[in-house]
Amino acid sequence: MKNEQLFFGLTQVLRKFPKETGVLCNFCFKPKKVTNEVMGVDNFKKSQVLISNIIVLKTTLDALPLLGKVLKDASCFLLSNVFRTVCENEDYSTIRNRICEVFDEDVLHARVPFVARTQQCFAVKAGIDGLLDIARRTFCDTSEGFLVFLSPHSLFTFVLQSNGIFISEASNMLIVMGPNMSGKSTYLQQVCLTVILAQIGCYVPACFATIRIVDRIFTRMGSTDSLESNSSTFMTEMKETAFIMQNVTPRSLIVMDELGRATSSADGFSIAWSCCEKLLSIKAYTIFATHMENLSELATLYPNVRILHFDVDVLNNRLDFKFKLKDGPRHIPHYGLLLAEVAGLPRSVIDTAQCITSKITQTERKRMEVNCEQHHQLQMIYRAAQRLLCLKYSSQPEDAIRQALQNLKESYLDGTV
Repeated sequence: MKNEQLFFGLTQVLRKFPKETGVLCNFCFKPKKVTNEVMGVDNFKKSQVLISNIIVLKTTLDALPLLGKVLKDASCFLLSNVFRTVCENEDYSTIRNRICEVFDEDVLHARVPFVARTQQCFAVKAGIDGLLDIARRTFCDTSEGFLVFLSPHSLFTFVLQSNGIFISEASNMLIVMGPNMSGKSTYLQQVCLTVILAQIGCYVPACFATIRIVDRIFTRMGSTDSLESNSSTFMTEMKETAFIMQNVTPRSLIVMDELGRATSSADGFSIAWSCCEKLLSIKAYTIFATHMENLSELATLYPNVRILHFDVDVLNNRLDFKFKLKDGPRHIPHYGLLLAEVAGLPRSVIDTAQCITSKITQTERKRMEVNCEQHHQLQMIYRAAQRLLCLKYSSQPEDAIRQALQNLKESYLDGTV
């Protein structure tokens, strides 16, 4: 093919098409009237295959307009014939519109078995099948994971961004990092309030949410002392943490904000690390906000630990807060000094502090880079193992499993698993 633009355009568009094109000619239609024959076990499997096939067909039809844009000016007889007979055929647009009357617009074909099963469950629009709506509601109420796409609070839309959260048994601890004033504490409170609202049956400030039922919500926030009980800030913090460790269960949600900050750096770090390991052993769902970058090393030892950070840009020695939660760790150098300068600390004090902290953090930065590389490799192995377990218990045909294994091998070698 001499036309490089056409070649690269086709390469990009063909990736949108599903590889399971052999199912496009194997359609059958579910009877409108529910009979005893339709309620049989075999027919349930046929319905499942039918929904999967329609999802494949819809994904193919969604990609046709993009193919038409690429082939519009093609001079090759074969490609121009495909454009006239396929891309400009109004029948395919009619079929897609009929499918979208029943299926959601956002449904796309997925090759990962667990994601594919979830797609089949939620592909049909609400209101089409009442029994299906009840089954999906029960599934959401008893789901073992938290999946929430939070919306900003109506009173703070000028500050807050829409940030999502996903916690499951495969990723049951989130370590949220970021500079002061980046939004960590507000985010933790927003998650807690959303879980409470959902569990008491109220509407939640989210565009989508599936939240499991929790038996308790434990929080460790704030830094206040207690004169009544003769407890300092650190003692109050430890008493609250001890109560959590003594009463937490695998069905609990734990939210901790900067544990260990009220004592020395070494002791605070060791307490925070040991508490994280204790919660990991219990398998409770945990959200842990911290400034201790060394805690991200947990992700190199435990594949079910996920590191997140709030995005911040440094412009002209000023912090530009984006209030957007992103995946992975990120090192923001000397953000405490930048905020101290904004607060009015003398310039001479800031300069001296910068000289001291640059000497301290030079070796730490190199170790953090090595840990990030180890974390990426560990996560790849863990995700590959998860997909292999899904394929082990999958009921898909042998050819589909073999193709999924080939895709997993290719993605692992490319480093994109």
